[in-house]
Amino acid sequence: MSNTILEWAAERLGTSLEGLAAAMASPKRVDNFLSGSLTLTQASELAQRLHIPFGYLFLDSPPKDEMPKIPDLRQTQHPEPLSFAFYEVLEDIEKKIGWYTAQLNDVEADELPFVGKYRSIVETTPSTVAKDIAATIGFSDGDRNACGDFESLYRLLVSKFEAVRILVFRSGIAKSNTRRQLAISEFRGFAVVNKMSPAIFVNGRDAPAAWIFTLVHEAAHIWLGQSGVSDSTVSNTISAQGVEAFCNKVAAEFLTPEELFLKLWERTNDSKIAALARYFKVSKLVVARRALDFGLVSREAYLEIHAASIPKKNEDGGGNPYATIPIRSSKRFTEAVINSAMTGETMLRDAGRLLNIKPGTVVELYKRRKYGMTQGVDRIV
Repeated sequence: MSNTILEWAAERLGTSLEGLAAAMASPKRVDNFLSGSLTLTQASELAQRLHIPFGYLFLDSPPKDEMPKIPDLRQTQHPEPLSFAFYEVLEDIEKKIGWYTAQLNDVEADELPFVGKYRSIVETTPSTVAKDIAATIGFSDGDRNACGDFESLYRLLVSKFEAVRILVFRSGIAKSNTRRQLAISEFRGFAVVNKMSPAIFVNGRDAPAAWIFTLVHEAAHIWLGQSGVSDSTVSNTISAQGVEAFCNKVAAEFLTPEELFLKLWERTNDSKIAALARYFKVSKLVVARRALDFGLVSREAYLEIHAASIPKKNEDGGGNPYATIPIRSSKRFTEAVINSAMTGETMLRDAGRLLNIKPGTVVELYKRRKYGMTQGVDRIV
């Protein structure tokens, strides 16, 4: 096997050639691996990891990657190239959308009227889109007040988006491979527009306080009919432009409506930012960002809060695996696949592939749901 192919394989898998050799070869065979002398078992495993035919490993030059396409809307300076792990996730989500759309077509489901409802950001306002999202999913200030914190608000919003047939996925890894982590320095989320079954993906490696902003930001993309991968957060709304800036403003208005925000700010005497953060069930950074936009705090005060809010590393793993599967693969989608498998419409093997789990786990998920053994699922999803 040529050194060129090995270097390409290592880069595609997000590691160095030395790192790939250390991961796949015993210490005694590392030098053989680096020279291209792989065993049949090693070559087969490498082809599987790369998702390519075995024979491609013996080409003179790397095969041309045919990655799924999505508009790159990231606006940080010099963003990292989108990795193979990202494209693996995107491809997986598109396959899920394709399967679910076919199921909907079989029952002659209608297209969703809100997808692409506001195609021109010039002819509408962020407030109009934010209000339409809230009305469509049935979200009110009373719903917000019923939530204890931003994580419970996130779970509520996910359930409401899925209730109107938007599939919401959240994961910090590619498929079910814990070694293929998704870097937040690369992207925070993406939206795939589809008239039958649009989808939102939230990078679970991000801080939990950031999930909710990403969720609503990507929902705005669906209302605009604009697929794309984003790196926007509440902290970079100044530098964002075009569609990304508009979606940031939609998310901010949805989470902290201007009229109510200003009214509460005026009524609150002490610790205004902390008090409004508790009321809106958002992070202090979201409130500080809005206060800065409205000229209520200085830039220095905002930057101080921003510095204190830099997230710690989020592992996004562990816990009950039967609870995390519907999070990573969308609760609505997971239930649809399980139902199809249990009725015999979809083979267990194919159902497992759709959910990135073993066929036996599909059966176990069904049993747990049927007999009420879903401890942790409702708490997390």
